[in-house]
This record gives sequence, C-alpha cells and structure tokens, in this order.
Amino acid sequence: MQNAYKSRLHLPFLFQLIIVIGWLLPAGISHAYDGEVNVSGKITANTCTVSTNDMTVDMGKVDSQVFINGTTKGLPSTPFTINLKGCNGIAPGVSVGFFGKPDPNKPDIYALAKGGATGIGIQLMDKDKLQIPVNTLSKSYPLDATATDIALQFYALYTANGTAVQAGRADTTVAFKLVYD
Repeated sequence: MQNAYKSRLHLPFLFQLIIVIGWLLPAGISHAYDGEVNVSGKITANTCTVSTNDMTVDMGKVDSQVFINGTTKGLPSTPFTINLKGCNGIAPGVSVGFFGKPDPNKPDIYALAKGGATGIGIQLMDKDKLQIPVNTLSKSYPLDATATDIALQFYALYTANGTAVQAGRADTTVAFKLVYD
C-alpha cells in the first residue's frame, strides 16, 4: 500500500511540473516586433558597358598669364567623350556621376594634384557646357532605345580658384560612375 501512495503523490507533482515548464517555454522564445523592413528592387537586363574605363583628357599647355585676373573667359574648354557600348534600351536615360577632391579655395571645381601648378582647378561641364557640380551627377542623357553604342559628350576647363597662379603640371583624377534612370 505504501507504493500506491507514493505513485499518487508523484503524479500531481509531475503534472504541475509539466504545466510550469510548458508555461515558461514560450516566454523564452516569444518576440515582439517594433516594425518591419520591406525590401524591393528590380532585376534588369545588362546595361551599357564603358568602352574605355580609364581615359586621359589632354588639356594642352596654357599660359599662366591667362589666369592673372582670376578669370578663364576666352579659354577654350577641352571636349572628352565617354563611349557606351552594348546598350539595349532598358533605361530611358543615364546620368554620369563625377567624383574627386574639391579645390579647398573654390569647392565647385576639382583640386589639382599636389606638387604641380597652384591657383587653378578643373571644372567639368555637360554637353551644353553647363557646369556639373563637384561630386554630383550630371543631368540625364537620353538613351536611344535602338542604338547600341552611345557617345556622352563632356568638357573640361581650367578655372582659377582665387589664389596666386604658379606654373607647373596641372593634373587631377576624377572617377566616374553611370547611374541609369
């Protein structure tokens, strides 16, 4: 009779233990969400490729006397082209982002490399010869849906930065990136 009494004593205790464990388990794994993140995008066909990733724009030789009055009026701009190949008409247009070091004296032009000429920088312009602000995108160039090869015209211009002009090499490096509409 003692064994039956022990069995009855343990059964209620086991049921209580199971209920307590069952009640505690969800507390450890339940989560409250503060919000959600919606991710969206678009998978497109291949876009254009740049025919030459790196290029050199030869600005030629310019007499430092041109910049004496802090102006570049009359100084010709130098054209350069970014050629796109294999365009398939999936985007209506493309903008070009130009990124480089701004001139500390005139931040709307690109600084020249150290050790060369001083007092000037380089301004980049779009096909209409309107300045493209430093480290921003150009206006959008329309992409012809039927053309596979497209030439994007730009211009570079030496520009005085307001400090004394000293002769020397007048080079800079500006990276570019294509952004499709």
